[in-house]
Amino acid sequence: MSNLNSLPSQQKTSSQKDKQWKEQCVDAIIEMASNHDSSSKRARKSFRDLYDGVINDSNYEDVLKPFGKDRENMPNITNYNIVKPLVDILTGEKQKRPISDSVTSSNDDVVSKYREKLFEKFKQAIYKEFMRELKQQGSGKEIDYEEFAEEFSKSYSDERTIRGQHSLNYLRYSKNLNYKLKKAFKGFLIDGIVTVVVELIDDELFIDFPDNLQISFDPDQEIEFIEDGSWAMRRRSTTHTHILRRYGSALQDKYGKKVIAEIESSNGENAEGTLMVSDVDNGTGKNEGPQNIFPEIEYFNVWWVSQKKVGIVEGIDPTTGQFYTNDVEDGYKPAEYEEVEWYWDEEVWRGTRIDNSYYVNVEPVPVQRSMLSRNGGNKLPINGRVYSDYYKRPISLVSIVKPYQYLFNVYMYRLERAIAKSRDTIAVFDINFLPSKFESFDEFFYWMDKTGIAFVDYNKENYRGSPTHQSYIDLTAKSIGSYIELLRFILEAVERLTGINPQRQGQVGAYEGKGTTERAVIQSSHITEDYFFKFGQFEQVFFQSLLDYSKAAWLDGKKLHYHSDGNKAEFYEIDGIQHLESEYNVFVTNDIRDLDDLEQMRGLAQAMVQNGAPMSAVAETIRSRNFAELKNKIQDMEKAQAQRSQQMKEMEEQIEKEKADFERENMQHERNIKQMEIDGKLQEAQMKQTLPEDDSFDKKKHEDDIRLKERELSEKERSNKADEAIKRKQANKQN
Repeated sequence: MSNLNSLPSQQKTSSQKDKQWKEQCVDAIIEMASNHDSSSKRARKSFRDLYDGVINDSNYEDVLKPFGKDRENMPNITNYNIVKPLVDILTGEKQKRPISDSVTSSNDDVVSKYREKLFEKFKQAIYKEFMRELKQQGSGKEIDYEEFAEEFSKSYSDERTIRGQHSLNYLRYSKNLNYKLKKAFKGFLIDGIVTVVVELIDDELFIDFPDNLQISFDPDQEIEFIEDGSWAMRRRSTTHTHILRRYGSALQDKYGKKVIAEIESSNGENAEGTLMVSDVDNGTGKNEGPQNIFPEIEYFNVWWVSQKKVGIVEGIDPTTGQFYTNDVEDGYKPAEYEEVEWYWDEEVWRGTRIDNSYYVNVEPVPVQRSMLSRNGGNKLPINGRVYSDYYKRPISLVSIVKPYQYLFNVYMYRLERAIAKSRDTIAVFDINFLPSKFESFDEFFYWMDKTGIAFVDYNKENYRGSPTHQSYIDLTAKSIGSYIELLRFILEAVERLTGINPQRQGQVGAYEGKGTTERAVIQSSHITEDYFFKFGQFEQVFFQSLLDYSKAAWLDGKKLHYHSDGNKAEFYEIDGIQHLESEYNVFVTNDIRDLDDLEQMRGLAQAMVQNGAPMSAVAETIRSRNFAELKNKIQDMEKAQAQRSQQMKEMEEQIEKEKADFERENMQHERNIKQMEIDGKLQEAQMKQTLPEDDSFDKKKHEDDIRLKERELSEKERSNKADEAIKRKQANKQN
């Protein structure tokens, strides 16, 4: 193991990056982390102690050791936690805030794809109106292209955008990211840092939110996110079972079968003990080892940005005479007719050191982000950010309140002692004043308590005292009120500093109106909004890395099945090649205004019901946690309602048309019957004039009347059937 303060030269060819160079790189990163990060870890350990209410007496030596000396029977200081409620209330607000994440496609052909889809939909709309015009004989309408394009753009989603959104939703659901991000935000408020490791292990996406005390990284102040740094390291201790489960094959391939027995017999005695702050080191940064009854093995995971030699070869094919150019790796030997231009490109490496003796997986990261996305760059597999805009010292919500917590505990300690020493006012009374008629003090105190009068005898024989000698002693502690005022001052200072005032904690005064309370909450949120904003930026780059790595994990395709926030089952099938070729951009917003908009929408639920809104829309409004998604769903429901209204209108128009046609047919039928009656009477009159009246004529007339009535009955029956058919049709359409 080497002792280095900086990385060895990274501009080396692949043949020069031998075993010694690899081990030197791993050792150098561990050494750099040890030199700059131990004080930050101890500070963050103290932040956790404050949140958990752990008292470290070394922080109160001025109080517990007056004049620098140990005193016997000194009472212990009790922690009165004012930090935990502040962290918990912001954590609760984070959980209630809607996380609005949206995925867009940034491929070069995204505009052309949009125009193709728009033209296709426009042609379909024109054809639909044309067919309606043919069917309804002139009832079609002219479609304005600009209006259609504007409406289309509101609902258009590229297929790649839909694929990316489904992929992100699935990862959030399957990896339980909502819960993990809530815990990470709590750690962000306490430690002032959030970290996550995203790797591919056996073609499976591995997501781990490590303990922030395990992580060290490049302290460059110009770097906002850890993944953009030049190196990072994770140090932890675990049992040999976990080591062998994860690295057993790599250890055996490099060191042989004997290494298994060596690992199993190791008790962690090779640990350096200068970097990790554990629960048993009391914040000193030293690993005392024997306190742990289960021997653990220490190991380091390191990542760093190295460089590799790559080239661009150009030449003319001697057989075809065509010019060509290709990218080549280090070690390529050009032909006589080729020329190679070499340059150095970045490449992310990784490595693991186990028990300070074994080095495994020291190699380029198998999946480089630059291979998966043109926006990915050569980023480290570990990501995160610190709250402070400068890396000089750890800053968090707890670190800001830290001195006030110490001061609060000190004055509470003094208040406890003042209350313990406090007594009532005591009268100083000359015992010789006691009248001789009272046989005892008990009788004297009895009458004094009974009558409220203390009888004394100034003329008592042999008594020469003076009544002016009587006085009283006030043993009440005058400092109690002062301590209470100081404690109140400390709490008010914390409220001003953190922005978490009583109104935000739900403590509303008796004379405070709604407007006053809302203004106080809004003003306080301006101070704390920075925590949510910076964590939202981390979520955005974290989700981006998930989509990038999912391209490599799902090369063979993936069938997604998950439940959305509305508990709706979603199914989607990913095409691996199309997913790999897609360029995604992720945008995350968790603005407090979205939460306010949601609350206002929920307040309108009763008005929605009163105005005839469907219960599904009301339930969606109450259940939704994303205002943008709720807005889109309401627009979809309104659009569906408008379509149903249009269909009902068309159905009513069709029914009215059929009814009018039927009435015209009935009128025509009635006119035909009347005409037949007139014609029959005319014919009868003519026959009477030309034919003799006999029985055969009466019989014929009778038969004609019967036939006429039969025709009338058949026409009536047909009319009734037509009415019934129309009514059935109306009832079916309404259902």
